[in-house]
Amino acid sequence: MNRLKRLIIPLIALITTISGQSWASSPSDTTSTTLSNEATTIAPQERPLRFTWGADIGASVDMTGHDMSALGIGAMFGMEWKWIRFIGVGAEADVMVSNSSRTFPLSLIFRTDFSQHRRLLFMDLRGGVAPSYLDHDRQETVPYLSGGMGITLAAGHKFSSHLTLSYTYLGQKECYNGDYLRDCPGIGFIQLRLGIAF
Repeated sequence: MNRLKRLIIPLIALITTISGQSWASSPSDTTSTTLSNEATTIAPQERPLRFTWGADIGASVDMTGHDMSALGIGAMFGMEWKWIRFIGVGAEADVMVSNSSRTFPLSLIFRTDFSQHRRLLFMDLRGGVAPSYLDHDRQETVPYLSGGMGITLAAGHKFSSHLTLSYTYLGQKECYNGDYLRDCPGIGFIQLRLGIAF
């Protein structure tokens, strides 16, 4: 019996010591450290200030009945920083599918998703002028405005693709109605763009 006591007492003392050391580095500390490490690992990085550029292709449907629906391609160059997804300049070429008219919008482009981290949805705003070469050998430089929403399709560290749906206004001053030239209050388009940015 004494021999058994001599074995049990040191064993109990060893267990007590180990338990005390475990509580000294408490579970809450361990959990806190683990969560802190995980947060550091998975927390999204804030959008840094950097140069960015992109390109898109699109189609426009004339909503004002002037037969000016078009296909287009564009490019843009600018910066991104924090909640500004893009700010810069862009150039576009739109070719009307039913006549020989062409427009070349030159605009300031602003995109934001109202967050310092990339989000699924964002706002796309554009404004500028559009040199236009219209049917019947007419040439005008007209106001150009566009506003809409975009959705991110895919994204990497320095790459993203997106789809935007916008309403675009082209301030054309004169329009043909058949063979007759008349004053025009402007042309409105619904525009769908597929784009990529780096």
